[in-house]
Parts: sequence; C-alpha cells; structure tokens
Amino acid sequence: MAGSQGQTAKVILKSEDGISFLVDYEAVKKSKTLEKIMNEIGIAPNVMKTVNVPNVPADILRKIIQYIEHYKDVNESDDEDPEEICLISNWDKAFLKVDETTLFRLLTCAHYMEIKGLIRATSKTVAQMIMNKTPDQIRERFGIENDIVEEVQAENDHVENVQAENDHVENVQAENDHVENVQAENDHVENVQAENDHVENVQAENGHVENVQAEKGHVEEAQADNGHVEDVQAEKGHVEDVQAEKGHVEDVQAEKDHVEEVQAEKGHVENDDKKEEVSEL
Repeated sequence: MAGSQGQTAKVILKSEDGISFLVDYEAVKKSKTLEKIMNEIGIAPNVMKTVNVPNVPADILRKIIQYIEHYKDVNESDDEDPEEICLISNWDKAFLKVDETTLFRLLTCAHYMEIKGLIRATSKTVAQMIMNKTPDQIRERFGIENDIVEEVQAENDHVENVQAENDHVENVQAENDHVENVQAENDHVENVQAENDHVENVQAENGHVENVQAEKGHVEEAQADNGHVEDVQAEKGHVEDVQAEKGHVEDVQAEKDHVEEVQAEKGHVENDDKKEEVSEL
C-alpha cells in the first residue's frame, strides 16, 4: 500500500493492477466517478474503505492522485472563462511534461474518472500539439495509421473535386453578377445621358422658340413701322389732294378773273358803242 494511513478523511484507491494508494477524501471527490462510487457504497469522511478504480493502471493512477491532491481545495466551475480557454497554468504544463503515450492515457483516464480540470488541461495540451498541422502530420506525430481505405479516399477526393467545381461555379456566378451589375450601371449611365440629351434638346427647342418669338416681335415692330409709313403716305396723299384742290381753285379764280376782264372789256366796248350812237344822233 502506498502512503500512510491518516486519522480521518482518507480513502484507499486500488488500481486495475492491484496497487493501493491512500488518498485524501476531499481529493478523491474531484473525480465525479469516484464520488458516485463512494456514495453508493456508503463511504463517509470518517470511514475509510477501499475503492477499486478499474481501467486505470497504477502508474497513471499515481499521476492522477498527484493532480487531484494539488487541486483538492480549488472549486472548478462547469463553464470556463472564454479568455482562459486556451491557457494552461505553469503547474499543469510542468505536470504534463510526459511522453505522448502517457499524455493520452492521462486524457483517457481523466474522462473515465470525470476529472474536469485534468480533462481540460490534457485536452489543451493535445490541441496545442496538433495546432496548424494537417491530418497526415498529426498521424505521423502520434503514429496513427491511416485506416481510410482507397475507396473512401477516392470518394473524399471526388468530394473535394466537386467542392472545387462548386467553388468555381460560385466564382463564375459571382463574376456574372458583377458583370450584370456593371451592365446595369452602364444602362443607368446611358439612361442618364439620354435624359441629359433630352434636356439639351428641350433647351435648344426653348431657345428656338425664344428666337421665333423675338423674330415675331421684330416683325410686329416692322409691321408697326410699315403702318406708320402708310399713315404718312396717306397724309402725303391728302396734302397732294389739298394742293390739287388749291390748284383747281386757283384755276377757277383765274378763269373768274378772265371772265371779269372779258366782261369789263365788253362793258367798255358797249360804252364806246353808246358814245358813238350818241355822237351820230
């Protein structure tokens, strides 16, 4: 039997190969599996009994006892702090500086014994060992034989080829979508250009209308000027008519004067005739 018998709160753990270890009662409770067994067989802190630990050899059980004795007074929560999920304590790093075979045996036995802290520590250590490595590198690191048959490997290769083809199709589709977007943008630009051309045509038409209106105003002004000229010409015609009338009056007056002269001459002749008649008498 390894260790010495204490006064109370001790439990004897016996490995699968028959080696016994005297362990603190509170430390044993770090294993949920052993805690259940102790409850089933009625082990209390003041009653020391032997608990068999099947599937765990003495060399691994000794390491596990070292771990649970160290953490017996530490309360472990079910949920780990996300900021510490990839961290390993310095004590755990030193504790797990073992060969890979021992590491995996510790991991397996920790799962069997349900020791949360040890499961986390061994899992993180293994995760760091395989980080950024390919499946082939992992197999080579841990001496794992590739038991995938050729048909399965061929199927996997086929799946990868199909996936690559799908990726290519998606890339082509994305390129087509890009082309369609560019075409739609070009169509929009053409529509905007057509709208601008239409606006320019409307503006040109408006300019033409303004020119026509200006020309119309010019024509109206010219027509007004022509009306004024016609009025002047009419006035001139009236003046000419007046002048003609005046000439006619002057002609009549001259004719009248001539008649009067003739009449005067006639009167003079008649007077002369009367004088001659008187003389003859």
